[in-house]
This record gives sequence, C-alpha cells and structure tokens, in this order.
Amino acid sequence: MPPKHSFPTGMAAVRYRLSPLRRFNAKGLREGVFGGNRAWLIAFLTFRGLLAAKRALSRQDERIAVDLLKPGERILIRTIPVSNAKERKRLLRGG
Repeated sequence: MPPKHSFPTGMAAVRYRLSPLRRFNAKGLREGVFGGNRAWLIAFLTFRGLLAAKRALSRQDERIAVDLLKPGERILIRTIPVSNAKERKRLLRGG
C-alpha cells in the first residue's frame, strides 16, 4: 500500500503496481469474492485475516505534535511526577 501522505513516483510506483502481494490480493478479490471460486475466496480471506492480525498486533507510531522550529526557538519537554490523576490535573492547570 502506498504511503498515505504522497503518491509513489518513479520506481516506487512501478514496485507498488507490480507487487506480488497486491496482485494476489486483487486476484483473490476478483476471482474469490466476485467470481465465486471457493479456493480463491479462502486464499483471499486468509490473506486479509493475516494482514488484519499483523496490523492489530504491531506497534503504531503516535505523533503528538509536528511543528517546524525556526532558528532560536526551542521546545521544553517535561514530566510531571504525581501520585494520582487529580494531582496531575491540578498541576497542569497551574495550581
């Protein structure tokens, strides 16, 4: 699958279009789901199930903020040591 932020160009586009997994997925969908071939349907469902399991079990990147800093600017990252959620909220409010 191409990156969500841009469309692949050059050799990346060729690799994406001719990918064996992409072609297998398309053929399984076409022949198994829409064509009625039971073997391709089982292959397609197994393939999609494995992809879903991989996506569910793999670690996802979390971006909190993306910002462009100019020369001279800085970011302060701090941790707030607290014993409970009420204390953390009070400290975040400035109290």
